[in-house]
Amino acid sequence: MAFLWDCYDAWQRALAAEFFGREHAGQAVVFHIDDDVAQTIREKHQLPESLAQAVKPHIDLGQRSHAFGTILARAQALESEAQPPRSLPLLAVSVLAASRMSRDAEIQAINYFTPLKRLLYGEGADDNDRKRDALDQSFGQVVELWQQLDRWLRSNKGAFGVSTITPDKFSNRARIGYPLSQALARLADRQKLTQFFSDAEITPGKTYSSAYLLRMLDAWTNHGRKRFSRRFEAALAEREPAFASLIVREAHGWDGKVLDSGGSGHLLRLRLAFNHKRARLFWVAPIATGISGGTLTSGGTEIGFESDLSPYYEGIERLPLTPASIAMPLRVHGRAAAGDPLVAKYSPQEIILFREDPHLGCWVSQDSVEAHEEHLLLVSPEQQAEVRQVLQVATSGFVAVPPPLFAAVLPNGWRLYRNVCFEDPAALSRVSRRHTETAARLRPNPIGRPKLVGGLPVLKELGSHHYLQGGAPDLLLPAAGDGSRRVSVSLGGRTPRTDFRATGYPIPLPQDMLGPGRHEISADDAVLSLTIHERVVDDGLPLGTGTFGSMAEEIDNPAITPLVVLARRNATETAFVNCDGTVWDAITPNVPQWLHRRRVLENAPLYYEIRLEPHDRGWLIERTARHVMAIPGSPTWPKEDAILSAEARTDWAKLILDVTAPPKHVLWPVYVKIARKILNDHSR
Repeated sequence: MAFLWDCYDAWQRALAAEFFGREHAGQAVVFHIDDDVAQTIREKHQLPESLAQAVKPHIDLGQRSHAFGTILARAQALESEAQPPRSLPLLAVSVLAASRMSRDAEIQAINYFTPLKRLLYGEGADDNDRKRDALDQSFGQVVELWQQLDRWLRSNKGAFGVSTITPDKFSNRARIGYPLSQALARLADRQKLTQFFSDAEITPGKTYSSAYLLRMLDAWTNHGRKRFSRRFEAALAEREPAFASLIVREAHGWDGKVLDSGGSGHLLRLRLAFNHKRARLFWVAPIATGISGGTLTSGGTEIGFESDLSPYYEGIERLPLTPASIAMPLRVHGRAAAGDPLVAKYSPQEIILFREDPHLGCWVSQDSVEAHEEHLLLVSPEQQAEVRQVLQVATSGFVAVPPPLFAAVLPNGWRLYRNVCFEDPAALSRVSRRHTETAARLRPNPIGRPKLVGGLPVLKELGSHHYLQGGAPDLLLPAAGDGSRRVSVSLGGRTPRTDFRATGYPIPLPQDMLGPGRHEISADDAVLSLTIHERVVDDGLPLGTGTFGSMAEEIDNPAITPLVVLARRNATETAFVNCDGTVWDAITPNVPQWLHRRRVLENAPLYYEIRLEPHDRGWLIERTARHVMAIPGSPTWPKEDAILSAEARTDWAKLILDVTAPPKHVLWPVYVKIARKILNDHSR
């Protein structure tokens, strides 16, 4: 009866709209369906039944080798040049079963028809072997339907997409090769891809060329030995059009979130932080897209974390860390603030690279070397001899830290090397011939987008890539393999494209061609923008170039360099509490006119300067939506008598006691003690 086909036909229309519309003309179409994709389509098109429920009533297992005969006959009878064959729901089920095949298991019939049977009839179905055998024996009819869809796509000459349907060459069974050719990436592969997109600095929603993505993916898998399923790696090596199309679609649809390939939800990447002054190691985690905070559970203790103004979460440092744990993998489960499951993950390395982080003021572990930057290396006992040989050739001035200095916080036998700086790509290339793996670990990052490095930045509060005239940055092109890849670069379309060798080391830009104003640089699939500011402007020097003063002995009253503190524009209240009990409110200044005139300002600067008078010695109190912070303004010992008799002493005390993020300053507890005394006396 016709109404039995209503749900099936609803899925047919939804799948046709998603995969075989005219907007796909000329593009390689991958009919990729897994559980997430199927659920998304069902919700988007408001389909009442699941994909399997829509297909199951039209399969007759009693026919043994003709179980799919009803669907095949209908698809052949209703064949139309303007519409895809009426087989899409069944073909989607065949791909969905392929996506559920055991990860990294051998591709063979039993590993395919078992998940197909479970998908259609459930885990505890009776006559399991009979049902599976009937699906196996009838699968030739599904192959006919795949071939019909392939003929339809080809007959339309790409108007609805270019066919990628093939009997999969990686399969020992040609019949199941058809759905396998569309299920090139299993769930674990797709989750791992989100980490690649993050590391490669892919912009969510942007379309990249397949050549660019595959080249970056090649470098990423080789650089860190990231393991995908065997099918995925084989497809990457073969450069199949269907595989390339899949990677482009995954990149375009990526929402910026990194998922755990172990299936535990969102992923936080734990890094090691090293404070050499205090001989302390602790955990940190960079801010992840879509996760404002949450909790982690370690040893039965729940540890909260939240995002703040720095690029790292606050609270992660409370996770336990012992010297032995540095050499061991770590997974800590928890939940994001929105309730989604997440896992914080640390993957050990035998060579751990650290760079100094300006936000934390200590050394933080990194995935790869950055050319011309100083590094710390923490090396396992097994790698120390080879690392020293590489450093002796590829760097100069490195120092092996005496073991006793940090023996209490490092694993037994591990060694620190400081002042490690890689400035000579040719030297690293030479040594890589003898020490291939170690040199590869110490080679600059081979992935990521071209970027601007160095230079004389100004106006950091406006954002990145504002530079002083004559202090333009260098261009960094990610290396690939041995650095033999060449990249075509153009400056704003005004210069001929020039080929540069991508070694991972910075390339100077022509200073004489970078006058004041906005410029664009094209390299690979990236367009980089920067703004050059004049050395002198009508309103003075650009913010951030800095000023300094000096004392002249021949002058009776030498000038004193004014003390400057930075205040946030987004604070709801900003006040200064002085050491003598006085209080004054800070007034947020207008944005300088010269910024408006040059049209480089999209948002107001995050900070503005407050210049303190010589008698202003205390704390800048800032109230934001999340915290009340105290910023030191060259505080001195509080003048208690003056404070206790000051007219504003109550306001002074309340501002101090409202602080929720106290500074780590030796004088702060003294101010808090006086503030409590004032309010206690006031309440009597």
